[in-house]
Amino acid sequence: AVVNVRHEFVEKALEVAGSRFDEFSSAHLTHIASSLAKFDVRHDVLLKKLQHFAIENAHRLSPAELSHLANSLVKLESTPAGFGDVVSSAALRKLSSFSGPALAMLANALTHLDAGEAIFQHIAREVPRIVFQCHGGELAVLANALAKQGNVQGPYAAAFQNLAAESLDRLQTGDADGAWDALSVASLCHAFAVASTRQSVHVLLAAAPLATS
Repeated sequence: AVVNVRHEFVEKALEVAGSRFDEFSSAHLTHIASSLAKFDVRHDVLLKKLQHFAIENAHRLSPAELSHLANSLVKLESTPAGFGDVVSSAALRKLSSFSGPALAMLANALTHLDAGEAIFQHIAREVPRIVFQCHGGELAVLANALAKQGNVQGPYAAAFQNLAAESLDRLQTGDADGAWDALSVASLCHAFAVASTRQSVHVLLAAAPLATS
């Protein structure tokens, strides 16, 4: 009975959200999208409206809103045509305002949007500025997004150097949350193994005790 009540409540909430969509602020809509992604709820009407909203308003969203909305639509496998170009263009206008967590989330979304390498070069240039703001999982996400570009030259070189230094420090002293989780450690190892930078061996050796514990 409790499950049925919850299901009915969720259905009603989604119905209301769809019918009163235009009354929500961008922050509210971003939160709705994040909630749908978190619980893997695919409500066709609401998703179509979120897609349209994202395309029409990407340039007006804050960095946090843009990264959350893009990441949520990627998770829900509900990205409209040309969304990668829209997100890239909007992000480039304000990339220097992105926090570490927002930049990691943006990079993760763009790897699934066929966005092209240009935006990742710009993201790489921001890494030295934001790397200290990221926790272990976000460092791994950034490293993987950049490693997928198959380039460790130019702006990528400095990015990987900073990611390696910060990761080594966190691996040896513990993350802000107390410890790395297994998925973050594995993801970080994968990124540096693929990138094969001068720092890769040091990162892999530092991560090994955590990966096998």
